Amino acid sequence: MYDEKYIEKLEKNIININIVLDVATDKALNNNINETQGLLSILSEVTNDLVNEIYNR
Repeated sequence: MYDEKYIEKLEKNIININIVLDVATDKALNNNINETQGLLSILSEVTNDLVNEIYNR
């Protein structure tokens, strides 16, 4: 199925997504709209890359 290095890479990507999501949530709760939008844009790109990598495997 999947090798160990691939699983580790996916895990790191998911952890990074969660970190960015946590920061974006904090910024949104503090009404930092511009920073929130930037973080959500990054989150969208990283998530799309991760999904594409999984489906292309």
